[in-house]
Amino acid sequence: MIVTKPALAESSSFPSAQFETVDMTELTVVSGVLLESDFATTSTVTCGSACLMRSDCQMFSYDIWRGECRVDVILKHDVTSTVPDGVVFYGRKEGNCPVTKGYSLTTAGGQTACLRVYLAHTLPAEAEEKCGQDGSHMYRVENEEKKAIMTKHVHERDYPLTFYWIDGRRQSSGSYTFVLGNGATVSAGSSLWCPGEPSSAYDPCVHFRFECPGTGLNERPCTGYRDSYVICEVDI
Repeated sequence: MIVTKPALAESSSFPSAQFETVDMTELTVVSGVLLESDFATTSTVTCGSACLMRSDCQMFSYDIWRGECRVDVILKHDVTSTVPDGVVFYGRKEGNCPVTKGYSLTTAGGQTACLRVYLAHTLPAEAEEKCGQDGSHMYRVENEEKKAIMTKHVHERDYPLTFYWIDGRRQSSGSYTFVLGNGATVSAGSSLWCPGEPSSAYDPCVHFRFECPGTGLNERPCTGYRDSYVICEVDI
């Protein structure tokens, strides 16, 4: 994962509006995949340019003393480890998507979403609170494009193919229509649901289910089942 070059006496600043320095002591660990840069790098600028050439690159680090560059597809760092002197980390700016908080962009069907997954089993209220701490909300699956984004985001990062709490509450007891935080609705006849769902007229919450068969929404009680992960979304 390391491309080694001769030591360079270079400033730690990267002259580009497309990156910002990242304080790795404050970055939360994010599961992801690290890929080796395919580009020869001799400076911070060329290291950053290598990152820019990959649409999926979110961060790079450069050792200004050893001339070492690493291009990371997903932000990932063990905050308990020691960062060597001379190594500077840069996170890619993605508009309003806070990549330095572990969020990243995923595009499908012409739509793009800024997402982060928390791999901790929670209740819906806990999931909502977790997202709110980031200034985000639970992910909203309101059309086929957003469904495809969810599927792609999880598959590309090798997250577990299981359950993820998403935004949505039953409109009223006995109703098969769910209302999202932005006012959008998902009715019982929508193709967004898993086959045979919603199967109850009373479970008020909803999560995204993989392998149901296929993928889709599944209604769920809001309490009693701490079995789903969290996926948060920042509006961009």
